Amino acid sequence: MLKFRRLLLAALLLAPLMARAEGPLLNVFGTVEINAPADKVWKMIRDFNGLNTWHPAFSADVIKSGTNNMVGAVRTLTLAGGPSFDEELLSLNDASRTVKYKIVGEAPLPVNGYVSWISVYPYKAGTSTVAWSGRFRAINSGPEDGKLVDTLNGLYKVGLDNLKKLAE
Repeated sequence: MLKFRRLLLAALLLAPLMARAEGPLLNVFGTVEINAPADKVWKMIRDFNGLNTWHPAFSADVIKSGTNNMVGAVRTLTLAGGPSFDEELLSLNDASRTVKYKIVGEAPLPVNGYVSWISVYPYKAGTSTVAWSGRFRAINSGPEDGKLVDTLNGLYKVGLDNLKKLAE
């Protein structure tokens, strides 16, 4: 009984720390209008093994396991001049022009449960809108959460701006 009480006390004392480590669910979002048809833009985005071809923050994108563009494929992304990390393809839907993926293993930023999706929508004749969303929990959540969100929003913006430049 004493052992159980010690375990219970330890759990109660650690609960606030564990909750803090998880943190609230944070969201990031970016969008861009591109003067190119949605099908053209979708062809650039749908290649799970091709993020580095349109996003300047990445120097390499290599399929580590599975088959490119098939659910379950895992890619290793390398940040330009920085670390590598893995992402798993969760879905790729040509009808809705949406790709969804998650970070697996260790991330280069202090995040847990990072999931992201990119969608391409037809807009006016010959133009499209690309929306990129993500959600995650910050590790050791606190006052720096806003900076983390700003960093990821900035990363989305750089990629979307370059996608626009390349597609137009």
